[in-house]
Amino acid sequence: MRDRLRIAEIGAPVEVFRAFDAAEISEPMLADLGVGVFRGWKQPGSKVSYHARDIKLGEIGCSLSHWMIWRRIVDEGMRAALILEDDVELAPRFGQVLAERLAELYEVSPIWHLCYVGRKRITVPPFTTAPPPPEEALAENLVVPSFSYCTHAYVVSSRGAEVLLGQGFERNILPVDEFVPALYTHHPRSDVRALFGDGDRLRAAAIVPDLAVQAGEGSDTEGSSLALTTPAPVRYGWASAARKILRRRRKAGPVHVLQVETGGDLLEFPIAAELLGLVRWLCAQEEMSMAELRRGCPEAPEDLRRGVVGYLLQSGALVRRPDAGTGRGG
Repeated sequence: MRDRLRIAEIGAPVEVFRAFDAAEISEPMLADLGVGVFRGWKQPGSKVSYHARDIKLGEIGCSLSHWMIWRRIVDEGMRAALILEDDVELAPRFGQVLAERLAELYEVSPIWHLCYVGRKRITVPPFTTAPPPPEEALAENLVVPSFSYCTHAYVVSSRGAEVLLGQGFERNILPVDEFVPALYTHHPRSDVRALFGDGDRLRAAAIVPDLAVQAGEGSDTEGSSLALTTPAPVRYGWASAARKILRRRRKAGPVHVLQVETGGDLLEFPIAAELLGLVRWLCAQEEMSMAELRRGCPEAPEDLRRGVVGYLLQSGALVRRPDAGTGRGG
């Protein structure tokens, strides 16, 4: 990070996060993390070139890196965090101006989730059918953003990180700068809207003019190789994730091994005693809404409940009803 000293002007701790490299991405690695790539990303014949190809390995790595940072924000109880990619160039007086803009944002929109510090606003065809209307002003240098690409510089609040993590993004990884705007505005792809709603889940703002830009020709993920085929969602990824969660939490008492029969396979699923009843109840259901899923065993820790539900949905032990995707993911 070339501008680390100027970031320090804000008066907050600075940490360099080691991002995922495209060369590290493989299906076993994704399975170990308990994540899966969105199968339907490629749309042959699309007028948008990056929709007509498979997701690139660099895009997968970039998305995973942002997802891991959102988890850190929540796990460590941060009030908010400024996220900068390594190819960013900062405006003069960056720290001072950013602090001023964020103070203004708290005044005009106290419950905000994400604020772009730099972005690429999409305004022309073929991606859009018509130029978007002017962006709504929140203050002299703050707007409600229209559809924008690039995640090289943004601030996310603790609540914003929770919203980002609550959408099931890790089960349908796509480019992170397609995912983020889909949560605060209309996404032109119906399949993305089916996964993440129609822009009513994230409260977003943007600083104008930008305080940070990407150096060079743009995102370096564009230069990475294509995945050979778009990987299928990882079927049993949550089993590995659950083991890690259980180890991390170091739960007292016995750990049971639950056997789940699905698709002719008998899966062994290690689960803490406190969740054994929840999993058995879930497996007994044939169809249920996400609200019904969340009502099961409410005393269970939320991170473990999300893991169990996600694993069972992916493995085929549960079937999500068509009307179950209107709220936050479980």
